[in-house]
Amino acid sequence: MNLYQSVTSYLQDKPDFLSYAVWGIVVMVILVLLALVYIFVFRVGFLISSFRRRRVEAEWNDVFRYLRTGEEPESYPPISRGEKPIFLEYWLENRELANEKFGVMLDELARRTRLDKTIVQILDPGKFEIMPSKIWLQGIAIAAIEFVDTEETREALLEMTNSENLFLVVQACTVSAKLRVKGYEKEIIQTMFRFPSDAPEIFARVSQAGGSDVLHFLQPFLDRMPHHTVMNFISLAEESHDDSLVPILLHRLQRTQQQEEIAAIVRTLGQFEFPGLREAIIPYLEHPNLYVRIQAARAMGQVGQPDDIEKLKPLLSSSEWWLRYRTAQAICKLSKNEWQKLEALRASLQDEYAKDIIQHAYEEMDWCST
Repeated sequence: MNLYQSVTSYLQDKPDFLSYAVWGIVVMVILVLLALVYIFVFRVGFLISSFRRRRVEAEWNDVFRYLRTGEEPESYPPISRGEKPIFLEYWLENRELANEKFGVMLDELARRTRLDKTIVQILDPGKFEIMPSKIWLQGIAIAAIEFVDTEETREALLEMTNSENLFLVVQACTVSAKLRVKGYEKEIIQTMFRFPSDAPEIFARVSQAGGSDVLHFLQPFLDRMPHHTVMNFISLAEESHDDSLVPILLHRLQRTQQQEEIAAIVRTLGQFEFPGLREAIIPYLEHPNLYVRIQAARAMGQVGQPDDIEKLKPLLSSSEWWLRYRTAQAICKLSKNEWQKLEALRASLQDEYAKDIIQHAYEEMDWCST
């Protein structure tokens, strides 16, 4: 306080520019000191964290080595409160890469060390926690719930789906889908509507985690989804190979007017064995869009019957090479690649390009089978 009064008294009869300069220097010195204190505290915290990490790894390395071989160690090192998050991260690194036998041993270790309590404390630190939550640490805790599955961790997982952080929300929804946590469908839908611009990426993540089950509950919302999200849905349905999705795809096929979407659905339907697919695809052989006709011809090779070769014959004379090629491939499949049948078909054709594409498709399939 005396220093402040002394400086103020000294500057009373001095020019204004000198006062501004002096006080500017004082402010800069204070800011520099605060920055140095912050860097010092941050550095000390980093060194402490690194030290704890090295100590946890050193103390538990032999334990994990014993567990990897299926043996029980003689004793387990103690874990302090501050080391529990570090131990959780170290445990998860091993658990994600563990084989079945090692995984069972690590799961038993998780129960022994009460990792479920550690996870809940990280995700729900309580009202008296003054420091902000660490996103990376919460992400680790969420990922660990896939292996540490209890009622308490599931409740904490569902709470994290209400987080304001998109990364944590998506990760929580993904793990919920993997574990089939009760009510996970509702949380995923709410998340997609909370973050509409990121809906395609969210949908892809949770669908890959939850399999085709996640795709089913989105059926009522497909008509309101943007085009790219519907296309993503079709792609995931194709990858799933789940016949139960066929009615959803057929329903969407009847409602959409998007040519790209129609072509994608027709292509996807060609990979399933389901009653009525042949009848659903045949009309698209005459669709005005070239790409749709190409996909319909391709699909007929999977869902068609030998009698459908007559329906495909007109497409062999198309001016578009890809349409002729996919049609010829389908005809070869429907004739079971028997050359006598294909030769008789070629003899009935007047178009030389049609004859050539059948021979090309036959020789290509014959070569691929050798």
